[in-house]
Amino acid sequence: MTLQELQSLSGIGRIKAIELQAVIELGHRIHKHEALEMESILSSQKLAKKMQQELGDKKQEHLVALYLNTQNQIIHQQTIFIGSATRSIAEPREILHYALKHMATSVILVHNHPSGAVSPSQNDDHVTKLVKEACELMGIVFLDHLIVSHSDYFSYREKTDLI
Repeated sequence: MTLQELQSLSGIGRIKAIELQAVIELGHRIHKHEALEMESILSSQKLAKKMQQELGDKKQEHLVALYLNTQNQIIHQQTIFIGSATRSIAEPREILHYALKHMATSVILVHNHPSGAVSPSQNDDHVTKLVKEACELMGIVFLDHLIVSHSDYFSYREKTDLI
């Protein structure tokens, strides 16, 4: 509910409405965290569908890293960067920082293309190569890099030999 909708309820002022919004947001975050904790990644297609719901309608590029354990269960999800409508910037150092922090054994990158076209750009290819090389140096498996839109996806693992 919006702040205005909450304030329209009898007995709810501005401060109470803000507190209620915070509680609602906390509930959403706890639910999302619990759902991610034990979810196993079994295929690029399954993950792409999940991430399309999360990122497909965003107006800016979002780069998200998923960190997995040895059973391919998501142990952490981190938004690495939010870019413009046409570009996001990723540093392998930041991606691997969270992998090490959470003791992940593998990483999957996902980003959206707000244009709806999921074909990788030259920059996407470049970032994928850099992250793969950095992961190899650190002994972390780079499982995939997905590009999603609201209705389609591209998997580097499925479509290229870069991973």
